[in-house]
Amino acid sequence: MIKSDDCPLCGETMTTSKAGNRECADCSYLESASLNTGLLDAVLLDVRDEVERAESRFDPYNSHHEAYAVILEELDEYWDEVRRKESERDHLAMRKELIQVAATAVRALLGLA
Repeated sequence: MIKSDDCPLCGETMTTSKAGNRECADCSYLESASLNTGLLDAVLLDVRDEVERAESRFDPYNSHHEAYAVILEELDEYWDEVRRKESERDHLAMRKELIQVAATAVRALLGLA
């Protein structure tokens, strides 16, 4: 390891290898030079949190038709933001809607099990 900087999750010192991979020894955050796995892990945790929130608030889907309708509704809410001029887009709202699209799809997948 040759270079250090701060972890975006816990703020502790990260090291960077010659290959460009960054790792935090404290929280195990990892960024691959080719794929930001730390960011991926954070997004997947957000999706998991949204799945758990939805599972606690809503009944399981009655059918895959219902799951499709809910996925489409969430995707339409994302589309509402995408259609705006780029300078007027709310990136936090876009992220929220995409997390909900993913969580809704996960709930449908869980219904297949």
